[in-house]
Amino acid sequence: MSLSAMGVFPSGRIVLKMTLAVGLAGVVVSGVFWNRRSAVPLPEGIGAEQYERAVRNFRRSQHRNPDSPDIYYRLGVDLSEDGDWSTAAACFAAIPFDNSRYGQPATLKRAQALLQLSHLSEAERLISSFLDRESRSPSSAVTAEEIAAAKHCQSLILALELRFDERKIVLWNLIDRHEADLHDTLAACFPTLMEWYSPDGARRIADACRADRQNTGLRATLVHYRLAQGRQDEAGALVATLAGEAPDDPRVIAARLAVLYEAANWIALTREIEKLPQPREADPPFILRVRGQVQLHDGNFEAAADCFRMVLAGDPANAESHLGLARACSARNLTEEQEQHIAIARTLARIQNRLGWATAANATFEPLAEITDLSWKIGLRRECRAVLDAALRAFPDSAELQKLQARRSAESVELPVQ
Repeated sequence: MSLSAMGVFPSGRIVLKMTLAVGLAGVVVSGVFWNRRSAVPLPEGIGAEQYERAVRNFRRSQHRNPDSPDIYYRLGVDLSEDGDWSTAAACFAAIPFDNSRYGQPATLKRAQALLQLSHLSEAERLISSFLDRESRSPSSAVTAEEIAAAKHCQSLILALELRFDERKIVLWNLIDRHEADLHDTLAACFPTLMEWYSPDGARRIADACRADRQNTGLRATLVHYRLAQGRQDEAGALVATLAGEAPDDPRVIAARLAVLYEAANWIALTREIEKLPQPREADPPFILRVRGQVQLHDGNFEAAADCFRMVLAGDPANAESHLGLARACSARNLTEEQEQHIAIARTLARIQNRLGWATAANATFEPLAEITDLSWKIGLRRECRAVLDAALRAFPDSAELQKLQARRSAESVELPVQ
């Protein structure tokens, strides 16, 4: 009797049935896994085949089975390198914020992708969230370089939106942590001397307004760019719309004052200024500067001086306010103080000229050495030291910069801060 007949081995028919059953079970199991994966929508722009290919590549390179965050992060990085920022942002967004391995890095990379797409408000929100979480509960998956990169992205957004007073805080934080480059340092020390309403900035703000059509701050910022481009009619129409929507928003007030100031409409400017509460140092510097100019025009010299002093308390390198204060002092016969502010304004004009040289391609150490020397002479001690440190990092072999540093360190006479 055969073993099959004895029941030791199954017969051919039974083997066939068992094979089919096992095969069917395999199909069912595979289907369960596929349905489980396909039940969760893939990031927008990512197809099933692309996802599966990424899974296979991950297994080959990492020698383990990936989770979905592994794949989303890898896809996002690859797509960023290819310049597909929209799909990359979608991949990073699919990673849970509290994922211990990828949550924080993905938040930063998503913000960087959105910044490339001119989604400035959402990018800023994500960067603020990233930095806040790192300050409270640092992640082992985040490097010091990534934290510095986040702050640089934050600085760029603030510069594009012309929020220079807020940007200065970020830049000085970078300086204090020794993470600032030379351009960061110069922008922190001389914010208004380095203001530039670039064509690229105008384009990106216009793109941001299209992406976030209800954002009052972005639309108010666009007013300033349009004025710098000589498009006064467009700026005026936009500010009229904004004034109807959010008349008390400080950014809208600043935009409205900018349009009137550009048109030298002193009557309307005086009327607008009279509506405002008493000036405070916490007010936006631009509003304080315009208030000072209006008070000068109207002959209210003491009030004008107060506004310019408030600006200089936060930005001692503001040449416009030094000149405005000089005019106010002249009208009040404060000759010595008038001459002092005129001298500082002239020195700042020279510094501004040297800033152009210092930031040019193939720049040398000489303009930086002169900037530090001029800054020290007008009492900008903090600025002098910061620029000198940055200059020495850029030109560590410069004997002249080394001598300047030794002289500043040895100097015991404190100059009055202006």
